[in-house]
Amino acid sequence: MAEAKTFCRRARINGWTDADLLKDMKGEGKRKRGKAKLTKDEAKKYMDKCRELATDPTEAEAAIAAAIPLLLGYRASEVVERQVRDLDEGGTVLMVPRAKSQAGIRAQKLPGWFQPLIASITRGKKSTDRIFNHDRSWLLYQVKRICRLAGVPEVPAHGLRGTHADLCLQAHETGLTVSQALGHTSTDVTFGHYADRGIVDQQQHAQALSVLAPTLPSTQN
Repeated sequence: MAEAKTFCRRARINGWTDADLLKDMKGEGKRKRGKAKLTKDEAKKYMDKCRELATDPTEAEAAIAAAIPLLLGYRASEVVERQVRDLDEGGTVLMVPRAKSQAGIRAQKLPGWFQPLIASITRGKKSTDRIFNHDRSWLLYQVKRICRLAGVPEVPAHGLRGTHADLCLQAHETGLTVSQALGHTSTDVTFGHYADRGIVDQQQHAQALSVLAPTLPSTQN
């Protein structure tokens, strides 16, 4: 559908037709939302495998790249397009300085254990060199390969973004914070396609029930 819309728009721009060819066209079937995601335990196994592989010089680049969508919530394209100069503040922060929308421009702190790993594959590179000298399809393949090695369900890199969102919500981060981490323009996109709104509802329900907890009697002197 997206390709058809692009073609029809180009046809009108080039003067091939004056008609709005897709004016009465409607989508068929139910729109599929979200991608397959990992559970919390599966995410831990996946990250453990990334850390293990990162110690092998022949696997380090793939393992480090495959960890970033889960660690930071970055898109596959955002990972492979990063340059060495995007590692800021002494290699402790990874930036996305250019994006299609203002929301996509962001900088996130790298976990302490991850900083020396990414530093090891950028050593000797120029500031304008890419951190990972591969394209998006390479990363998509590596994510699924490492899923298999970790013994967890194969999920796409976009699915790891969804897992990142869910884990952040489970850690009591706000929907807005999660939306900003993913580079979304609104929380509607985040909850509509990535994060599980039920996590927030469950936390609010548990907090409401906390008023029923037994009150300890005061200590008598």
